[in-house]
Amino acid sequence: MQITGNGLKRPECQDIEPIQNNVDILEEHLSDTEVHVNAGRIAGITEPDELSQIDSTDNNSTIWGKIKKSISVLNDHVDTVASETILGHIKIGTGLQTEKDGATCVKIADNLETDDSTTALSAAMGQSLNENKAPNNHASTATTYGVGNASSYGHVKLSDNYVSSDGAASAGVGASSKAVYDSYNTLNVNLAKKLDNPKSIMYLTSATVPNTLLNGFIQYKGTSDNTLTLPNPVGIGGNTFTIWNNSKYTLTLKALVNSFFDSSFGYATTMTMDPDQAVTLFSDEYNWLPLSGTQIGAYKMARIVSGGFKIQSGISTSVSSIGDHVNIPVTFSTPFTSLPIIIVTAECGVNNAQLPKYNNSAFDYAVADKSKTGFTILSNQSVPIAYYWIAVGN
Repeated sequence: MQITGNGLKRPECQDIEPIQNNVDILEEHLSDTEVHVNAGRIAGITEPDELSQIDSTDNNSTIWGKIKKSISVLNDHVDTVASETILGHIKIGTGLQTEKDGATCVKIADNLETDDSTTALSAAMGQSLNENKAPNNHASTATTYGVGNASSYGHVKLSDNYVSSDGAASAGVGASSKAVYDSYNTLNVNLAKKLDNPKSIMYLTSATVPNTLLNGFIQYKGTSDNTLTLPNPVGIGGNTFTIWNNSKYTLTLKALVNSFFDSSFGYATTMTMDPDQAVTLFSDEYNWLPLSGTQIGAYKMARIVSGGFKIQSGISTSVSSIGDHVNIPVTFSTPFTSLPIIIVTAECGVNNAQLPKYNNSAFDYAVADKSKTGFTILSNQSVPIAYYWIAVGN
């Protein structure tokens, strides 16, 4: 277009055919729905099942479907939490840490002092633990891994020995199951033998003494007079019984077969023991022999022999003369049931020995005031003198 000097536009003549052609092309292009679609049509396009790249042969609908799939996958990924089987987002927790370059790694402790339960130990610390731990087979002949004793827990060496000690608690030695079992069996066997074959027994009533008590101790502690019957002495020669009448009553010993024998008094079928008397009986293969008998707790001796006789004896000493004679009272350790026969003899080699006097009459060491419980020795000595006496009776 030309413009005049005064600013007027001069019309020009041009060929309008190219303009018409352009309009036809634009019309055809606008009419092609495969190229131009609106939002409503895009919303109706179906997404493919799998996420894939756009291909050169894809039409517009296929391309829009792939674009929609990409957007959906992206949206899902933003909200997805990662798991063992699903990719997703993670949150940095206490067990993880982020480096300066954004890399994420596990939080690791390179020491054995941390008490953080969310921190992992390094491989170096694992190696240290492995090198310092007790081996799986930590048997040792030395105290390498510590000794268990009365004050500390530790390793204990077991022993099968129960007969003698292999060490105190400080030695770290313990009894094995076998040692405990052997000890249990030994105790039970020995205890059973003791129970089945006791060597000490107490009787409260009359009884027959079994052979299992041979060479044992028998105590009578009844509340009345009773009798103990002894076994047959034949076939058990050399064996003994020790019997103590630990009561306030009379105990009679009876021979089941044969009899009691004493060289002084001969044979008897019974033997009587007063309270607190003890006797040892010996089998000579034929009879029971009373070897000894004592009055418990007294200095004097009371021996019970056949026929129920008792023999008591002692030594009494005068201190000095009193006037023209000396009286020495004697008390029997066990009272007699009848007046006994008393024999007195003086110590030999006494200076100034004189005949004793009783009622101004001379006697050979006279016995006065004789009773079942004692007597008096009369003497006429001017120096101390000892008298041996013996009393025999029922």
